Amino acid sequence: MCLDEGSQRTGRDRFHLYRVAAGSAAEVRTALALATTWGYIAQPQAAPAYALLDRIVAILWRLTHPKR
Repeated sequence: MCLDEGSQRTGRDRFHLYRVAAGSAAEVRTALALATTWGYIAQPQAAPAYALLDRIVAILWRLTHPKR
């Protein structure tokens, strides 16, 4: 993800990389959903990963939508 890379940048470039990181998190969420749907892993095993993804997406939301 571009999360760490974005933290090293400034201005619009930083926000762009955070948005890319959010897209990457969405891709991981989709891959995890497919893995559970196809039976590669059980839903209880995937639950901690979903929880971490929720936290990452929330952090990225706050970074890309600062209060004005």
